[in-house]
Amino acid sequence: MTHRDGAGPRGHGRAELVRQYVRIRRLRLATLATVLLAAAACTVVVAGFDALTRDPAFTALDELELPEWAASEPEDAADGSRWCLHRCRIRERVWQSGRPVAETADAYAVALRTAGWRPVPEDCPATDDAVRQCLRRDEFFLDLWMRGAGCDPDTAECRFATVAAVVTAASEVADAPG
Repeated sequence: MTHRDGAGPRGHGRAELVRQYVRIRRLRLATLATVLLAAAACTVVVAGFDALTRDPAFTALDELELPEWAASEPEDAADGSRWCLHRCRIRERVWQSGRPVAETADAYAVALRTAGWRPVPEDCPATDDAVRQCLRRDEFFLDLWMRGAGCDPDTAECRFATVAAVVTAASEVADAPG
């Protein structure tokens, strides 16, 4: 009797080994697929959490393409609810500029226009002691102030500027243009 047809004891053992090998191979592939899916899910969760925790107003200010001298030492503060529960959030960022107010104002005007902010002068009362710009983009209203810093008391010349940006929800501004 020959065992070449796989019916004998040797053929049965070999067939069992092949079945075990196929089962192990499938198990390895399933494990690898599970690990890859878990890694992809973790990446999505982390990216989603990051998007939920980043403040879109500060992100909009971060995206401004300003010269390095115009936006050093940023300090951020926020108050209120991001989702406008009870009171909408007010965000404030203060920068220091290494140049005078007029030059700083020009740099900010270009960066804001490039980033899609539109001037709304009707919502921006004039002031004597600062350069002030009011702008709107998407759902945000930006009140930007630039004042002299590092002033020489003898000549009243200011070599530097302090820039304060206050961002609120456009709906919080009286008669905000649509």
